[in-house]
Amino acid sequence: MKSVVTAFAALVFLSLATPPEAAAQPPRRPFLFKDARGELAQARARGESEVVLVMAAMPGRNARLAAAVEGMGGRIGFRFDEVDYLRAWVPLDRVEELVDHPDIHSVDLSITNRSRSFGLADDAPVLPGDTIWPPVLTDRPLSNRYSPLGDMRAIEWRERNPTWDGRGVTIAMIDMLPDMLLPELQTARNLAGEEVPKIAVYTNVLDPEIEDNGWWLEMDDMVEAAEAGFVYRDSAYTAPRDGVFRITMFDEVRADTMGVYGSSLERDVNRDGNPEGSSRLFAVLWDEGAGEVWVDTDQDRDFTDETAMGDYAERPGFGVFGTDDPDTPVRESVGFGVQIDREQGRVALNLGIASHGTLVVGAVLASRGEAGRFE
Repeated sequence: MKSVVTAFAALVFLSLATPPEAAAQPPRRPFLFKDARGELAQARARGESEVVLVMAAMPGRNARLAAAVEGMGGRIGFRFDEVDYLRAWVPLDRVEELVDHPDIHSVDLSITNRSRSFGLADDAPVLPGDTIWPPVLTDRPLSNRYSPLGDMRAIEWRERNPTWDGRGVTIAMIDMLPDMLLPELQTARNLAGEEVPKIAVYTNVLDPEIEDNGWWLEMDDMVEAAEAGFVYRDSAYTAPRDGVFRITMFDEVRADTMGVYGSSLERDVNRDGNPEGSSRLFAVLWDEGAGEVWVDTDQDRDFTDETAMGDYAERPGFGVFGTDDPDTPVRESVGFGVQIDREQGRVALNLGIASHGTLVVGAVLASRGEAGRFE
């Protein structure tokens, strides 16, 4: 239950699904593993007074556990009684006491704001100048491919259900957000055979209070556009229409802090190489009443050439930073989805990075053909 805070995406895939089998309640684990105890020791050494714990309560006891946390001077960050889950800030000197509480089923530390690579994230050696990176994929078929179908008992399952082809199956994936621009992630079919967006939900669950990675933007500033123009931070902008908008700047430097968890954009979301004198900021405009967001992806201070986007859950669609060069082996563009938190007055730009999340998607959609490609 280690909670390196990541992101959440629910994806609708054309895939085969293994039927869940009833499982007994796992045994109670009211203790911390060695790595978590080490994190506690490091927190003490840093002089921290509290840590974030993620907890599973005994069935039906989430409310009692929440009361116990607050009774020890803790504060609840997130509570979901349906699955007996809590995330809470707990005084460091009360952690061991809470771990032993009879209403705890299992508990762990939520590690945030720093890498969990335990020394493996040091600077990588520089590649020789003649090394091609990323490697060019060969056309030679893969041999001795591993297929998980046997381990999943999926071969027999497919034989029992020959007409089931994955239509209408929804898979929830809790991981880093996958690269939504891949052609394999564009469309699926519902039970009626109609094409639908393959990605049903594209949401991050980062809590800015404990891990502000720059994706969530506090839309505190207001501007009023008259005759399609307004001024913000001493710069003139062209608005998509007249009216009152919330506005802020998206900083590509801050927005790449997820790179500590295994992938990085080199602080360059539009893949322009950050030439001298270039800006690292992108203006973001929000019509709160209409629920529409514009991102100045080309940094020309003109929103009329940008597509109005809504919260992906209500209005599926993605934006793009950068322009791809088809003659290179990598894509010089990065996609993003919009997420709106009206209650907090925030907008998130959820970046689709070629990350572990993209790799996990391959477990569902990877080709089992001779080419062995992601299909």
